[in-house]
Amino acid sequence: MIFFVNDTLLDKKSGIDQAVIKRMQLFERQNIAYTYVTRDWSQDLHHQLNALGVSDRRLLNMFDYYQQMIDIQPNKTFLPDLDFGLKNLRYIDEQNEDRFIVQRNDERLVARVNYQKEDQHVTSVERFDSAGNLYAIDFYNQRGFKSMTQWYTIDHQLQSEVWYTPEGLDVLHATYRQTNQETVEAIGWLLTTPNGQVYQFATITALFEHFVNAINELYPEFNTLILDSVTSADAAFTRLRKPAYTVLGVHNVHVTDTQEPATALLNENYEYALLNVAHFSNVLTTTPKQTADIVARFPDIKAATTIPAGYVTNEQHQRPQ
Repeated sequence: MIFFVNDTLLDKKSGIDQAVIKRMQLFERQNIAYTYVTRDWSQDLHHQLNALGVSDRRLLNMFDYYQQMIDIQPNKTFLPDLDFGLKNLRYIDEQNEDRFIVQRNDERLVARVNYQKEDQHVTSVERFDSAGNLYAIDFYNQRGFKSMTQWYTIDHQLQSEVWYTPEGLDVLHATYRQTNQETVEAIGWLLTTPNGQVYQFATITALFEHFVNAINELYPEFNTLILDSVTSADAAFTRLRKPAYTVLGVHNVHVTDTQEPATALLNENYEYALLNVAHFSNVLTTTPKQTADIVARFPDIKAATTIPAGYVTNEQHQRPQ
C-alpha cells in the first residue's frame, strides 16, 4: 500500500495540502491504490475530502481507526434521539442561530443543541449544570455519530477530551492543563484497544507514531510511506518496527539562507528529518536545484527525486498552444 502521511487538512488549503490533493487526483485518474493518512481529529474531514473527489475508502484518519469508524453507515442524530436525564423540558427553536435551546420548566438552561440547517440533524450539544455553567460539549461527526466530548472545569477551562466508538465506548482520552489565561495544552493521552490493552502517551506525536507503526504492520507487503507534513511523523519514520520504503517530502525551502545552502541553518521543520536522512529511502523535492543542494550537503542520503509541485490538467493540455 502507498500511504500519504499528513497531520490535517486545513479549511484554507496550504501549499502542501494543494500538492497532496493534486497527487491524489492523479492517482485516482491512473487508478493507483493509495491511502491518505491524517493525524488530527476533524468533525467534517470526510465531507471536505469527498468534495475534492476523494472517497472514504481512500481516507484513514487516526481517530477514525481507533474509534472503529472506518466502514460504517451514516446514522444522523436528531433532537428526539438525545437524552438529558430530565423530564418536562422545554425546547425553543432559534432558527437564526441554527440551534435548539433546552430549558427546565423554571427556564434554567439545560443545553444548546446545534444543528445543520438543511434537516436539523445534530452537530454538537453544549451541556450546562443547574447553576448555568457549561460543563461539556458533545460533537457529532458528519456521519451522525457522537464522536467526541470536551469536559470543562468550573472556571470554563478545557479539562479533557474523550473519543467514542459508534456504540459509545470511550477509547481515547486527552488531558489538558492551562498554560496561561487563554490557552491550554495536552499533557497526556490514553488509548484503549479493542482487546482491552491500554497505552499511555505524553504527546499526540507519540500516539501518531504508534498509529503509523500499526497501519504499516496491517499489510504484509512492503509498503511505501510518503511523509508530507514533516513535523507530524518525522521521528516515527526513523523508528518503524516493520521496514518500508519511506519518502521524505520537502515542500518548502530547507535552509534559512538559500544563497548558502551548504552551511546555512536548516529550516526547523525539516531539521530532524534531514539530520536523520539516512533512515529515509528517498527525498522528494520540487526543483533540480534543491535536489542538488540536499544531495551535496547530506552524503548519507540514499536517493533523491525531483517532482514539480504543479501540473497541467488534461483539459488544459488538450487546448491549442
